[in-house]
Amino acid sequence: MEGKKNEDLVPQSLMTIKTIQGQESRKILRVVFDSGGSHTMIHRSALPSNVMPTKREMARCLTIAGTFSSSEEVRLENCTLPEFSPTKKLHGNVAQVFDSPCNYDVIIGRDWLHKMGIAIDFDKKECRWMENVLAMKPRHHFRSKLNVLETLDDADDDEEDLFDGHIAEAKYEKVSPQEVADKQVHLTEFQRAQLAETLSKFDVLFDGDLGHYTDKLIHLEVDPNFTPVHSKPYAVPRVHEDIFLKELKHLVDIGVLKPIGTTEWASPTFIVPKKPDADGNRRVRWISDMRELNKALKRKVYPLPNIQEILTKRSGYTYFTKLDLTMMYYAMELDDESKELCTIVTPYGKFAYQRLAMGLKCSPDEAQAVITEVLAGLDIDVYIDDIGLWTNGSFEDHLKAISAVLQRLQDKGFRINPLKCEWAVKETDFLGHWLTPQGIRPWKRKIDAILKMQEPQNLSQLRSFLGAVTYYRSLWPRRSHILAPLTALTGKSMFEWTDQCRQAFAEMKAVLAADTMNAFPNHQLPFHLYTDASDYQMGAALLQNGKPIAYWSRKLTDAQKNYTTMEKEMLSIVMFLKENRSLLLGTDLTVHTDHKNLTFRTLNTQRVLRWRMFLEEFHPKFLYCPGKQNVLADCFSRLPRMGKPTEGKNEHKGQLIAFDKLKVPELDDEIFSFTDTILPPNERDLRKSMPCKFSCCRDVEELLPMDEETVECFL
Repeated sequence: MEGKKNEDLVPQSLMTIKTIQGQESRKILRVVFDSGGSHTMIHRSALPSNVMPTKREMARCLTIAGTFSSSEEVRLENCTLPEFSPTKKLHGNVAQVFDSPCNYDVIIGRDWLHKMGIAIDFDKKECRWMENVLAMKPRHHFRSKLNVLETLDDADDDEEDLFDGHIAEAKYEKVSPQEVADKQVHLTEFQRAQLAETLSKFDVLFDGDLGHYTDKLIHLEVDPNFTPVHSKPYAVPRVHEDIFLKELKHLVDIGVLKPIGTTEWASPTFIVPKKPDADGNRRVRWISDMRELNKALKRKVYPLPNIQEILTKRSGYTYFTKLDLTMMYYAMELDDESKELCTIVTPYGKFAYQRLAMGLKCSPDEAQAVITEVLAGLDIDVYIDDIGLWTNGSFEDHLKAISAVLQRLQDKGFRINPLKCEWAVKETDFLGHWLTPQGIRPWKRKIDAILKMQEPQNLSQLRSFLGAVTYYRSLWPRRSHILAPLTALTGKSMFEWTDQCRQAFAEMKAVLAADTMNAFPNHQLPFHLYTDASDYQMGAALLQNGKPIAYWSRKLTDAQKNYTTMEKEMLSIVMFLKENRSLLLGTDLTVHTDHKNLTFRTLNTQRVLRWRMFLEEFHPKFLYCPGKQNVLADCFSRLPRMGKPTEGKNEHKGQLIAFDKLKVPELDDEIFSFTDTILPPNERDLRKSMPCKFSCCRDVEELLPMDEETVECFL
């Protein structure tokens, strides 16, 4: 009897679809997961009455629910499987329309299952999507309306579990400078007293109030061709009502929100939990869903700093302070027109943002522009609301630098969260990396998260893994070489996880697990660049005093694979210098190569000449090393190792172990000054007649060959 009961279990669930073929849908649909069906199908009765399906060739599909024919298809947007996740949306999926009688409204076939990464385990009688597991149900389970309602209620309960019973309202409290100083246990008692004295001059920054930047009002510009969208409010679960109302009232009290009447635009709002605090309470973050407004906004771009450039422009430090601005966006006021645009709708009324709202696509640009202007002229690094202050002198010098930054912030009306700041530390995390006085390491917390990733089940999960690894692209050699089988998958329509992919995935994790560190560059000392190019990838390693400064690697495009060996080698040099221009321009740079023909004057194709014009700006010397003396292989295979990694901040005491002593060629090896060989005599005459120097040329299209793939790769 039990065997018969198990045989009747089916991988099924419920689905909601916001739009079908562009038409709004309001039905709850019964869905079955069919790993044996090649295509996803939807019954005609599930379509809105005014939908016009797209015609296609007649096809017969064998499914778990029977064999069906179809000659039409529809596009589904904003699909949700609430039993798995009430918030995860599926977009841009196509389903074939069928008419034959069926117990299900939607049959999800292999095309969707593979794309979404849903795994069906008939042995365990369950379906798995990401971290969620769904048990199979009896065949006619959803014929009962009661079962449907109970399933939807359970999905709502799962969403509420994110907040459990320990969420408190957002916390904004005044903190005394002495309290801040007392928590800096890494400092001596005398240093803590000095820090407290310094911070006491700026106690307004720690008062817990909302800052107010008054130099200008922020204006949001909307494309007049867009029709305003007035959304419906999101429902607030009963268990969250008190917290939601407290946070809403608080935002009104401090001037972030203001009640408003009728408006053309309105966006829904909800709350999400932050990380637990020291007391175990999980506080909330107020989120406004501005997606519809973002579609209409004209973004005024302000460039965000390049994180890699921030980390490599320093030669080390003695003390480092990290400042966190409190509610930075809320410190900047909107003009009247923009306030009405940023209206939110809740079950308790409509409110207009008076300050710059989080979630607007232009908010990071506006914030970066303002904070860059406020702190202009100070030797600091700022990335929106994260401020890094580095000094190489005494503790007293560092306090003076802190005072200069705090004075600017106080004068312009900002506030800081002192307990989230770190004051005069030796080691800490900053912009996703771990900083030490000796060099830069990947942040262990982020690496651990990558190492815990399971093998990707679809393209979306694969891209997440590749994106996480690429964030640390300068810290490990041969990254693109190892990832080549995985990156090749991203250009395919079908996701096929092979043994080669599995091996590359495991190898990349093994490389990430190795504790490595890149040294800080010293711009007064020579740099040595080693490059390599194969038939498929390029790689480079930048060293100084035998220690790694940066690694780089990239796949060759199809067009680049046809280049000669010398051209591939030169391309790897050009690409590395382009990516590290701010680091290497004006330095003493030697390029080590085992391709002696790189220096030949007769190699003057249009492509090579353009590259040579670009390289002249760096004035590199080319050092020819016979193959056996070229240490590039060692650079790519040997990583500097730290001691056993430790947990927490200010605990990493291991010292950098340098590379094995590099074999330096003897003085009789040929050293070529690039500017002596960059142009043949006839080109030198042409250069003299030009109104400007080639070395001043910055236009990418002038520097690179004109094939589009190379230009795209260069950019």
